[in-house]
Order: sequence, then C-alpha cells, then structure tokens
Amino acid sequence: AVRVGIVNLVATVVAIALIDKLGRRPLLITGLVIIASSMLLLAYSFHSATYGPGGELIDMNASLVLIGILSFVAGFGISLGPVMWVLFSELFPNRLRGIAISFCGLINSSISFLVQLVFPWELENFGPATTFLIYGSFAIVGLLFVLRVLPETKGRSLEQLQAELVTKK
Repeated sequence: AVRVGIVNLVATVVAIALIDKLGRRPLLITGLVIIASSMLLLAYSFHSATYGPGGELIDMNASLVLIGILSFVAGFGISLGPVMWVLFSELFPNRLRGIAISFCGLINSSISFLVQLVFPWELENFGPATTFLIYGSFAIVGLLFVLRVLPETKGRSLEQLQAELVTKK
C-alpha cells in the first residue's frame, strides 16, 4: 500500500508539473498507453499463472503483477486522475461549467462505484485474466477516443475552444 501511495503521489506531482508544458492530450495519451499496457500485463500474468484442479492459484510471477499494478497507478496518476479535471474546466462554456463539471463528477463517481461493485463478481465469473483484459480493452477504447476526438486545450482561450467545439457539431 505504501508503494502504491508513493507512486500515485509522484505521478500526480509529475502531471501537475508537466500539464502546462506538454499539454493535456500528450499526458492523457501517455497515461492511457501505460494503463492499457499495465492491464494487458496483468491479464498475461494471470493467464500464464499455474492453477490447481480447483482453480486455486499455485504459482505466478508476482513481480509482473506488482509492475502491472504500480504501472497502472502511475499511468492513472499522470493522466486520467488529474488531467480530466483540468480539461473539464476548459471544455465547457462558462454558462454551463458549474453544472457540467458537477455532472461529470457524478458520472465519474458512479462509474468508479460500479467498477468496485462489479470487480469481485468479474474475478469470480470471468477470472482475473479476462477481467484485466476487459479493463485493458476499455483503456484502448479511451485512448482511441482521445486520439480522434479530444482537442488540445493548452495555450488556448476558452473562447477559441468554444468556437472550435461548436463548429465541430
């Protein structure tokens, strides 16, 4: 737990230091690549583990699992964790910003709750390899969304962004 906390703290500080230098999209893209890779590494780790006849875990590469977990935390800490909140404040027009960010917070918390609720069920019914493969797939879909849809907001005024986003409709 200490390693996870330290990795998350360091990654978040790095994101804060780099968000205005590199931009939002590069941090999100980097983070989503790390998240997807870590989920796929976890899927591989559990897929290649040795299980007994009752499905109990006999042997696995614990170092790969630790790397996968810490990589996920780092990827999240430099991207989705802090960057999305900056983006929300830049993407929504002033007249909608308060309610839109509140709604995004509600959706974010609801999805987080849903993942925490469903995760044990997924592990039991699909197994850890498939569960992490599913989450890796979601990260890849998120990466494709960022690559294709999300504009860079660094160094652009709210008026410029609003004009661009309205004309994209």
